[in-house]
Amino acid sequence: MPFVNLMQKLNYQKLILLQSIQIVHCIEEYFFGFSNWATNHFGTTTQNWYILSHIFIFIIFGIMSFYVYKAYEASVFFVLIAQVILFTNGLFHIVTTIIWREYSPGIISQIIVIPISCIIFRMIRNSNILNFKKFLVSIIIGCIISILIIASLYLNISL
Repeated sequence: MPFVNLMQKLNYQKLILLQSIQIVHCIEEYFFGFSNWATNHFGTTTQNWYILSHIFIFIIFGIMSFYVYKAYEASVFFVLIAQVILFTNGLFHIVTTIIWREYSPGIISQIIVIPISCIIFRMIRNSNILNFKKFLVSIIIGCIISILIIASLYLNISL
């Protein structure tokens, strides 16, 4: 089956829509004080650092969305990585809310991401665009990046 037909089967618009949930998540984190919350539980961070780091994230998601829209195979690989990051971020917010018994800014939007991520994982796997090895490598890379992102919370950044 030609690649374009596979991408139509995957429905790339859904992938782009899901990535847009990241915008809602960032708005929730920003306006409900993720920087202060993170400083209370991890290293020092600021709203300025939050904005700067997330500008980079939005640029990456924008580039990925463009390539998904253009129906490139590599884009599905990278979207899966991003989706794993969003999924593990959702787990992070849920676990920290339970452990510290307080609102973790971002949890509301991430509760929505968890089931949607499962649907996206299944959708990508069933599309056969990525073979099992590429699918697994995407998940591993996404988990490694998630670990690094969480570890970065322990840095003291007073920008």
